[in-house]
Amino acid sequence: MFRSLILSLMMTWLLELSFAFLLGIRRWKDLILIMLVNLMTNPAVVYLALTFRYSLPSWLLITMLESLAVVVEALYYRSYALTIRHPWLFSLAANVFSYGVGWLLQHG
Repeated sequence: MFRSLILSLMMTWLLELSFAFLLGIRRWKDLILIMLVNLMTNPAVVYLALTFRYSLPSWLLITMLESLAVVVEALYYRSYALTIRHPWLFSLAANVFSYGVGWLLQHG
């Protein structure tokens, strides 16, 4: 499980930082914020997804966990980001992007 947590976090960092860079976010403090916020949310989401994968339908479990991650991340971006102008939209789009690419890599 530890390996899954580390791999997921590293892929999320790569994808979400690339996404931010594509949107013109260059300020290092915001890039560090993205990394720190994902350090809080990603391992928790992956751990809970692995722990409860047989308890709930996967679509429901993933929707609940990813929605919670979007909310937590958006609140941090809204409070601390310097150049993320639409924190809720950025959080949602970055999470959809990273989850979607991850899903494609696993199932594609």
